[in-house]
Amino acid sequence: MIPGSALTAVHLWLRAVDVPPGSKTGTPINNRHGQNILNVTGGGLTVYDTVAVRGQDADGDDVEGNIVWQMDPADNTYVGEIGTTEEDHEAVLDFRWTSGGQPRRKPHPIQIRVSDLVAVRS
Repeated sequence: MIPGSALTAVHLWLRAVDVPPGSKTGTPINNRHGQNILNVTGGGLTVYDTVAVRGQDADGDDVEGNIVWQMDPADNTYVGEIGTTEEDHEAVLDFRWTSGGQPRRKPHPIQIRVSDLVAVRS
């Protein structure tokens, strides 16, 4: 685990994936296209030096980490066609730091399922 104090930046890409043809697949959502979100107020990423989060992933496996990403409501914008009820978004957090005088980076993809609640209620 990389201590939060070692990070120099965390860049975020957020886009819709696997939406119906003709939709905005690949279009950045909420201008999240390589944006540095490390310790930014409002929609930023807080990184701790020690484990700060414990829980379970979607498969029920125990996980722990030292980051908290506070998403903006606009990060969950539904970009698909009217009448569809769900779509997938992909976020990539690209962690950057220096070790031994050399720049390092580790991208971490995250899959997010977004529901169009207006379509679900209809």
